[in-house]
Amino acid sequence: FYTILLVVFLGFSAIFVIARISEIQNMGRMLASISANYLVLALLFEGLWLMIASLIYQLNFKIMGIRETYKHVFLLSTSANFANVVTPSYGMAGLAVFWADAQHRGYPKGSATVVGTLYMIFEYLSLLLVITLGFFSLLKRSLLGWPIISSALGLFAFVIFMVYMLFLGFRYPDKFRAFFVGASR
Repeated sequence: FYTILLVVFLGFSAIFVIARISEIQNMGRMLASISANYLVLALLFEGLWLMIASLIYQLNFKIMGIRETYKHVFLLSTSANFANVVTPSYGMAGLAVFWADAQHRGYPKGSATVVGTLYMIFEYLSLLLVITLGFFSLLKRSLLGWPIISSALGLFAFVIFMVYMLFLGFRYPDKFRAFFVGASR
C-alpha cells in the first residue's frame, strides 16, 4: 500500500515539475543573479523570524498554563507556518497543526486555538505598527498620495476588523458561529 502511495506521490511530483518547468527555470535564473551576501542575509532574517515567532508561541502556551520546551514549540510553529504558506486556508492549516499536537499531547484543543489566535492578534497588531511607521515615514518625505493613503487606510481597517472578529469569536462563540452560518446562506 505504501509503495503505491509513494509511486502516486512521485508521479504527481513529476507532473508538477514538468508543468512548472518555466517557473523553475525563472527561479534558477533569479537565484543565480542574486548576490550571495543578500541571500545569506535573507536566510538569517528568516531564521531570526522563526525563532522570534517560536518565542511568541511559547509565551502564548505559558499564558495558557501549558509548559512546552522551546525546541518543541520551534518545530510546531515552523510546521504551522509552513502549512499556512503552502495551503490557501487563511491560517486554518496552521491551526490544524496545533490541534493535532494538542490531541497528541493531551491538552484541550481550545487551548491550542487560543494560542494560535493570540499569535494572529500579535501578528495583526505588528502589521498595524509597520503600516503606521511606514505611513509616518512617507508623510515626513512628502510622498503621500491618495493611492498610498487609501491602501494604508484599507490595511488599517482590515487589521482592526480582524482583531475585532477574533475578539468576538472568543467572547461570543455561539453568536459568532451563527453570524457566519447566516452569512453563508
